[in-house]
Amino acid sequence: MQFHSIPRFLRKTVPCSLALCMSILCLTACGTQGDDSEISQDQLPYGATLTLNHSNEISVQHDKRYLDDALVSKISDFYYAIQTQDTALFQSVQLPIYHDYMLSVLNDGQFTDADILNFAYQTDLTAEDKTEYDFSLIDITDAKKGTVYSESANVIAMIDSLCTEQKIPKMSQDIDAAYELSIARFLTEKDSGIRHETGVMLTEETIVTLRYQGEWYIMFD
Repeated sequence: MQFHSIPRFLRKTVPCSLALCMSILCLTACGTQGDDSEISQDQLPYGATLTLNHSNEISVQHDKRYLDDALVSKISDFYYAIQTQDTALFQSVQLPIYHDYMLSVLNDGQFTDADILNFAYQTDLTAEDKTEYDFSLIDITDAKKGTVYSESANVIAMIDSLCTEQKIPKMSQDIDAAYELSIARFLTEKDSGIRHETGVMLTEETIVTLRYQGEWYIMFD
C-alpha cells in the first residue's frame, strides 16, 4: 500500500487523558453510592488505568494491569526498527519459525527484511512531498487476550502446523500468553525529539503478540 498523503491516514484525536478523567469521575461517583457499588481496579476494562512509559526508544502508553514491561519493550523495539531501518532489531522481536515462514511463503521469497522495513517506512513515516516523520508515541488502546476463536489462536495453530512439517515438537505447549493489541501510532517531525501524543496519528492497526518460553514475540505479516 502506497503512502498517499498525511491527511488521508492521519486524524485529530481527543487526548487519552480525557478518557482517564471520565473513568476517575465515574469511580468517584460510584464510590458515593456505598461500599457495595465500589469497583476495584481489577474489574475495570482495559485503558482505565494508563501508564506512559518513556524508558524505551519510543514512548509507549498502555494499561500496566494487562501488559508487562517486557512486552512494552518489544512493542517499542518493533516500531523503532521501522523508524531506524534496523533489520537485526526487527528480527529479534519475531518468532524465528514464523518469521521464516513469512519471508519464504507469504512473500514468496521476493523480499528481505530490509525491503519490508523500507516499505513500512515509506508507508508510515514518509509523506508524498518526501517529508519524513518519527513515531512520537505508541498508544496501545486495547488488549484482547487470545481465545480459541481469536486471530492469535489461528496464528498458534499455524505455528504448530509449521512445527509438524519440520518434525519438531509443537510450540503451543510452551506458549503461555497471547494478546491482540490495537495500536495507535502518533507522529512527529523527523528528529523533533517529541515523545508524547501529538495532533496527528496513523490509522490504528492490530498486531498479535505471543509469549513463548518466557519471551514475547510479535507476529508481523
